[in-house]
Amino acid sequence: WGIVSKAIALSNDEKMEVIIKDKCYSYFLEVFIIKELIEDLDDSLNNQELVFKIIQYAINDA
Repeated sequence: WGIVSKAIALSNDEKMEVIIKDKCYSYFLEVFIIKELIEDLDDSLNNQELVFKIIQYAINDA
């Protein structure tokens, strides 16, 4: 995962992987978790730093 990775948000879908137009998207985090992380992180972070922190959370803590 990286700052330029493409992402989609699914609602009420329990699948860990979804294929759309021959591209496979795999589970990352629930949207509510990402929203909570954004609220808890430092407001001074730029977009790249914010995405990095969210990715690190997904890798290490989720």
